[in-house]
Amino acid sequence: MALAREGRCPAALPDLESARADDPRDAEASLVAGQCLIRLQHYEEATAAIEAARAVDPSLPGVDVSLAIARYHLEDLDGAREALDRAEARDPDRANVQLYRGLLLLEAADREAGVAALERARAMDPGYAEPVSSFYQGLALADVDRKRAHTALERVADEWPGSAWAEEAGRALDRLEDPGMQWWLEGSIGAEYDTNVVLKGSGVDLPDEISDKADWRGVWTLSAGSTLYRDEDWTLGLMGGYYGTRQAKIHEFDTQYPTVSVWLDRVLTEDAVLRGRYEYGFAWVDDNQYLSEHVFEASLFEGFGDWGQTRLDLGYTRDDFLFDTFDVPDGDGTPGDSCPGNVSACGPPGLNEASARNRDGWEVSAGFLHALPLPDTLGLTGLAARGGYAYSWYDSRGLEYSFQQHAFVVGTGATLPWQVLFDFEVGFKYRPYRHPSTYPNQTPTDGTEYALSGTNKREREWNVGASLERALGDKLSLIFAWRYDDNDSTAKVFKYHRHVVGLHLKGRIGP
Repeated sequence: MALAREGRCPAALPDLESARADDPRDAEASLVAGQCLIRLQHYEEATAAIEAARAVDPSLPGVDVSLAIARYHLEDLDGAREALDRAEARDPDRANVQLYRGLLLLEAADREAGVAALERARAMDPGYAEPVSSFYQGLALADVDRKRAHTALERVADEWPGSAWAEEAGRALDRLEDPGMQWWLEGSIGAEYDTNVVLKGSGVDLPDEISDKADWRGVWTLSAGSTLYRDEDWTLGLMGGYYGTRQAKIHEFDTQYPTVSVWLDRVLTEDAVLRGRYEYGFAWVDDNQYLSEHVFEASLFEGFGDWGQTRLDLGYTRDDFLFDTFDVPDGDGTPGDSCPGNVSACGPPGLNEASARNRDGWEVSAGFLHALPLPDTLGLTGLAARGGYAYSWYDSRGLEYSFQQHAFVVGTGATLPWQVLFDFEVGFKYRPYRHPSTYPNQTPTDGTEYALSGTNKREREWNVGASLERALGDKLSLIFAWRYDDNDSTAKVFKYHRHVVGLHLKGRIGP
């Protein structure tokens, strides 16, 4: 064993195998033999030796992390995670535990948590963790933080000259200097059940042509994008997107919504990026033109190390709704009186509902969102919390839809056992409108004039959502999602609630 501890594994292995043959219950000899076999890159034999050691003494120091390392190099990622979870529960402050935790998180596409774990490994024991930690940090950050990626890769090239690691780091640095045009394609397809597709309000009757408010639908999305220009400080990109639905029964709500956007990023400091974005979208509902929308947005991303990252947003949106609104015949001004002309219902005199219910308008908004990484606990990794607030002002042509909005959101995410990504979010919105609603608060009596509220409309909306995502290889994942929306409005036509549950298959091509 002394030879093995000196790193002379080829000379040590015969003696170790002899000791194992003499005493198959010599757990330490089996473990040290397995660790030597890892150094020699004989990972199948290493796994067998370490598993034999663990079968004799599962509490043997280093047995679980050694097993995780051997399994990782055999690409048995689930087995590696299982062993590493045991090792981390026993001794989380070891560089080898954090190094392989980081590598496994990167394999699971959890870049932020993976980079943080690699950095912890380097801080704990750079002699063990380097150059692996810096090299994989550099690769992981290349697409999102080029300055940090450059620093990590340059450290490998400078501190391990002449090594294979330095050569690979040099190639990665060349790609950072001249990355060329990068592109990606991402899409999803799935099914959802919505308990209130039509957003039926409280006490509001459905139209005769719609038999039920609940329905199944198929949902599909597609997005494709490419960088058009990139240097050390600037990135220019173009992206297109598409969202579509097909209802099983209520085809009046079939939706198509393509978008196109362009963005420009400016790196300000190592931890700060400024982004400008313009997006145009056009929607059809039931094959009829529904909405034309322009969005302008400026965002600042500022990192604070262990304290997470804050995003500040300023936005301007211009909406043009392309469907017709209709005027309601006027009554004589006395609610409950018969309508003139024997019409089925009439409203207050002098009110032009076609004009009042025109939703065309513009919105300005400002807000922030902060994400805070949390310590791993209870078998959860990549644990993080987030919270934010946004204020918006919408000015519509018609008085029905002009409002202010205060929006609050809190959420959390983590990687569960078996590398299932979990996310949960709660949002609350308060909307004080600037006018009373033009819709009656009770179903009108046939042939009579209805009354309107004299107080400005108010809405309080709750949104709760959760999702579970499991990777199916490198490019595919399966997502189960649930959402609950509850809008409490002083106008009953807008007072609704619904549940949406869905199962989606998502795939991606590109970096």
